[in-house]
Amino acid sequence: MTRFRLLFVALLCACATAPGSTTPATQTAPSPEPHTTGAAARVVLLSFDGLGANDVEAQKPAAMMHLANEGTFSRVVPASPSVTSTTHATILTGAERDETGILSNVFHKPGTPPTQATRGLETEIGVPTLIDIARGAGKRVGSIPFPTMDGSSPRRTPDWGLLWTRPAVAARTLHLTKNDFHPEWLPPGWGSLQPRHQSFSPPMRTRIDQDIPNVGHEHFDLVAYDTTNDHVRDYDAFYVEHAGTETPLDAHRWFSVETRFPDGLYGSWSKLVSFDPALNEATLFLGSVNRNVGVPASYVRMIDDEVGFWPGSGEEHPVDRQTFLEQMDRLSSYLAKVATLSIQRMPFDLLLAYEPIVDTTEHHYRGVDEAAVALAIADADRSIAAISNAIDPAHDALVVVGDHGSAHVETDVHINRILRNAAFDTRWIPNPTGNVCMFHRTALPDDTAAFIDFLRNLTTPAGARVFEQVTYDATRDDITAFAYPSFAITLREGDPFTSPAENPGQHGGLPTHREYETVLIAWGRGVARETPESLPQRAVAGYVLRLLGLR
Repeated sequence: MTRFRLLFVALLCACATAPGSTTPATQTAPSPEPHTTGAAARVVLLSFDGLGANDVEAQKPAAMMHLANEGTFSRVVPASPSVTSTTHATILTGAERDETGILSNVFHKPGTPPTQATRGLETEIGVPTLIDIARGAGKRVGSIPFPTMDGSSPRRTPDWGLLWTRPAVAARTLHLTKNDFHPEWLPPGWGSLQPRHQSFSPPMRTRIDQDIPNVGHEHFDLVAYDTTNDHVRDYDAFYVEHAGTETPLDAHRWFSVETRFPDGLYGSWSKLVSFDPALNEATLFLGSVNRNVGVPASYVRMIDDEVGFWPGSGEEHPVDRQTFLEQMDRLSSYLAKVATLSIQRMPFDLLLAYEPIVDTTEHHYRGVDEAAVALAIADADRSIAAISNAIDPAHDALVVVGDHGSAHVETDVHINRILRNAAFDTRWIPNPTGNVCMFHRTALPDDTAAFIDFLRNLTTPAGARVFEQVTYDATRDDITAFAYPSFAITLREGDPFTSPAENPGQHGGLPTHREYETVLIAWGRGVARETPESLPQRAVAGYVLRLLGLR
């Protein structure tokens, strides 16, 4: 075993920190940027939202560890605040938020109306990105569907790729009763029905109708059969009839329905969550209707035909733990299939790929169900295995990064109620994201100093200080307040002004907390075999550019 391999094993043992820890790490000067040994023909930059270094070091996922042992592995200290938009802007530029202009996920942009909130993921980055630099050098860039690449401007539109899509129809849960199910029938004298499947009780069906705004109408039938000859009316087999086809529910009672409209393939994944065998009641999770959106049209058609419709993000309407985790697994598998097909079929020099599943799962389960988080990490690892198998490491490089980790939140702090109680609400508007909140003043008098002092001394009814650091930027005239990791700042109303955390996993706090640290794992052409102890997130962009031969 080489010296680097021994060092890597030692790091995994020495650096692991309990996920619930909130003790700031002692900060040392960041290690030099990771080394390269040459340029790669193609580079895949794969970002996993929420992928924390603590989780990787504790779980040692097989694919990640394989790549780390063959290439570069390091913990990464995220940009501040440790939120998705700010950290991805740093990943793409090597610059901090004062240069990129992406101050947080939600903030007030100077020069805009006082009550207008700006969303970081929808805002142009204020300095050149590695995408800009690659394109300026004649490189081709693909995206699946990477943050900031939303098609809203030429800078934010890939040469080819999928863009993040919003549901055409939102998910919903239907609670059905016996009045919603009807037996099949024929008019008198037409003879007797011949069920498609043997049923010892009359087959029962219910029709589900959906309108897709500005697109068309969709419907399907859920049909129930009784397959047991026990003289009891108990239904146990279900099929979906749609557009002349019949499909059984899968082992977890999921089914998909899809229709090709003029502007693309639309579809949904739905689940029969529960049912009474007598069909007195049933619960049907009706998944959101989605379609792929991207450029060019020929690429989108290829994904429609060979991978299928966008399966939904899984977070817009969580039903129960198992259903949620199955949705996450489906989305992860889908994005991995899109990435591997694109690597095999599409021309590119730089491919940006992204998966949100770890972050989404952490928001729901961090600290309260770590087994669920472990499953999300395992999904991410399977994606990495599939994508690494699709590239040739003798010619291509794969760079896996996270944007931030997450911490367990115990308490929601209702900032609107606090401002109202202290009579600051008429002058200060909060824009919170997890453990961080930005404030801007909208009216006179200028009580900035008093407000900062108020925030620094804010405590919960139990006497715990809420904010770890409060800073003021005079050029922007705004305040950034970082809560301790155990607190999330929310706009929910409540009195008293705190409540148990609604989403127990959050991020956004000071990156001095190891829970927020993420990773860089690189493998393939041009990647040195090394394990830097720690890297700043701003090192990622330059590293990718060196692998592209552009620096």
